[in-house]
Amino acid sequence: MRNRWVRLVLDGMEGEPRKVETGILQGSPMAPILFITYLLGIFEEVERKCKAVKALSFAHDISWWAEGKTDGEVAERLSKAAEVTCKWG
Repeated sequence: MRNRWVRLVLDGMEGEPRKVETGILQGSPMAPILFITYLLGIFEEVERKCKAVKALSFAHDISWWAEGKTDGEVAERLSKAAEVTCKWG
């Protein structure tokens, strides 16, 4: 957990290495347990307060899904979900 570095690569362009001082290693057996423990309740909270938004979870990530008749309607729903998420956090 010490002396860790990350370098982002996007479309073949490499960023500068940056020291990582938080989080746990990708693939750690503790990751799923900590992820579930930390986020317990976030899905219900957002879906309860944002009726048109659904939660998606993939391994170590979460996303919010919203549908609407216009881009603005979808953006408004996702913005509300982001607000609820930040308050919950």
